[in-house]
Amino acid sequence: MYNLAGGFLAGLTAIRLHDGSLAHNWHIWLSEGFYSTQVIAFLIDSWCATARRSAQSSAAQTRALRARWTIGLSAIAMSLVFLRLYISREIVADPWMSQAIYVSCEYLLATLCFAYPMAQYTEVRAYYGGFREEVPA
Repeated sequence: MYNLAGGFLAGLTAIRLHDGSLAHNWHIWLSEGFYSTQVIAFLIDSWCATARRSAQSSAAQTRALRARWTIGLSAIAMSLVFLRLYISREIVADPWMSQAIYVSCEYLLATLCFAYPMAQYTEVRAYYGGFREEVPA
C-alpha cells in the first residue's frame, strides 16, 4: 500500500500547476490517491498492530502501538477536516485566506502521513537490540 502511495506522490512531483486546468485536475486526483492510500495503510497497520497486542510484552512495543494509534487517528481526523474543506471550498469570505487554510491543512496532513512510519521506531530499535529495557528487580 505504501508503494502505491509512493507512486501517487511521485506522480505529484511531475505536475506543474501552471500548465492549465488539466494539470490541476491531475494534481487533485493524484493527491486524493496519495492521501487515500496512506489512510488505508494506516488502518490496516493499526488493525494488525492491535491484533498482535496480546503478544506484546515490552514497553517499547506498547509505546510504538500507542504512537501509531495516535498518529493514525490524527491523520484520519485531519483527512476528514481536509475533505470538508475541499467540499466547502470557501471557509471565510476572503478567497486568499480560504486557500491559505486549505494548504495549511494539506501540509499538516502530509506531515502526519510522513510521521507515521517513524512511530514504529522504538519497537524496531528494541527488536534489533539497540534499546535495552530495564527490568525491575
